[in-house]
Amino acid sequence: MQFVAGACQTILNYKPKDLVDRRLVDVIAVSDRPRLHSAIRSIKAGRRMQPMKLQFLNRDGKTIDAMIAGFRMPDGDETKAAIHLSANFPRGNQISFVGSLGDDRGSDFVDMKDMIALATGETTASEGLSLTLLDLDGLSDIDDPEASAEITDSLLNLLQSDQVGSKAIGKLGDDRFGVLHPEWMKADDLKSKVTSTVQASHPAAANIKATTKAVDLDQDNLSKSDAQRALQYAMEQFAQAETAEEFDIDSLYESVTELTKSTAQRMTELRSVINSNGFKLVYQPIVDLKSRRVSHVEALSRLADGSSAHEALALAESTGVIEDFDLAVMKQAIEKVQEANGTGIRPLVAVNISGRSLQSNMFVQALTDLLDSHNDIREQLVLEVTETSEIKDLGVVNEILQEFRSKRNKVCIDDFGSGAAAFQYLRTLDVDVVKIDGSYIDRILWADRDRALVLAIQRLCSELGIQTVAEKVEMPDQAQVLRTIGIDKGQGWLFGKPDENIDQFFRKKKDSIDHKELMDEGKGDQVPAAAGTP
Repeated sequence: MQFVAGACQTILNYKPKDLVDRRLVDVIAVSDRPRLHSAIRSIKAGRRMQPMKLQFLNRDGKTIDAMIAGFRMPDGDETKAAIHLSANFPRGNQISFVGSLGDDRGSDFVDMKDMIALATGETTASEGLSLTLLDLDGLSDIDDPEASAEITDSLLNLLQSDQVGSKAIGKLGDDRFGVLHPEWMKADDLKSKVTSTVQASHPAAANIKATTKAVDLDQDNLSKSDAQRALQYAMEQFAQAETAEEFDIDSLYESVTELTKSTAQRMTELRSVINSNGFKLVYQPIVDLKSRRVSHVEALSRLADGSSAHEALALAESTGVIEDFDLAVMKQAIEKVQEANGTGIRPLVAVNISGRSLQSNMFVQALTDLLDSHNDIREQLVLEVTETSEIKDLGVVNEILQEFRSKRNKVCIDDFGSGAAAFQYLRTLDVDVVKIDGSYIDRILWADRDRALVLAIQRLCSELGIQTVAEKVEMPDQAQVLRTIGIDKGQGWLFGKPDENIDQFFRKKKDSIDHKELMDEGKGDQVPAAAGTP
């Protein structure tokens, strides 16, 4: 979109400028995106888009019905035609969109995530739709752009015609597609129709033959949302794992089927662990580098046998189960704070919250309700936002975080510098604390570049009024360099190993750790005790 005007903020909760340079499809409900793609193809062909009902998505993820119509603007530029779309909402509100069609095929296809969402959604089950993987080996080898475009046009025209009646077409690779179509269209029949249509479309396609496989979307032991997550995770994992091995529709089908079933089983097991509290929390102290006193502790997850929960968390993050896990961790942390308060200690505990969880309206509401019900201790709970999952709309997440901050929860960005979007996070998110990723601290004694980067982060945070914490501090010399640079706090084995016993970090009589104690890297019980603020 190049121009947006009208009741944009009132209806969609976006300022017009927020939508400029974005795709219109991003603010359309997933189930209606194929219909928008089809309508835009009609406009490309020079036809006026007749009024049609579509559901828009506002910034909060809620859907709003609208009637939308459009036409191709007479700008004379065949390679980059402009279109005007007008959306009429209830109560007479209207939004106008002007954008460029471009000359690529991208708008003819839905992306993999939308395809999977459609394939496993409620409408798919109710409408009797099937997902078929389609391989046209040799399509990408055609060097003539005009011939390739003509063949692709013929394929799309067939798939969107009444002969196939596809609801959505996704591109999985150069020659590979996913087609969501009515159940009456069988995979073998689709293969026959595609092969004959493509071969007849252009001489260059005379030897192209289609291969098809139907994907089993029925996962009886999973909810629809979990089936969607399992299929998406499986397809993404397969795509990432593919290296030099030959990639064809059979290997895709077999791998996706196997991975989906395996993922479904692991998701079921993970949910069982969460629901039965089959994990525990350990706590690691975070120490003020100047006073050498404990500021607060971080809650870290461990499986029941004490082993790392890293693999389980990676699966939870990728499949969306992380929302349930984050809530379960917060509940355990709240119980620990209440228990410690009963002994006369008032610890501050940092609890990890996934960036993916914060993009879920249901999770945010559940977390809000949980913290509101424990208002007497909420200032003892620090929300530590992890960067393991990309936050797509930082503006919306920042508004959520500010709501928590207004209710006395401090907010921290975890593992700062580990992801590509670190400085974009710092630019958009108003937070209290930044934790510098341990990879920088590992090399800080001998790598000038890493030391310079840590110094730059410290200066930037200082200007913004944000406190800094260095992770993975394991040697006294590292702590000394960090103090000299101006880093506020440190975390690592130098100050204490993670432990279930939170009291030990806050019951010492000494005011500081002397040099001899700092040399003992593995003794968590040598950390002094005074609770401060993060």
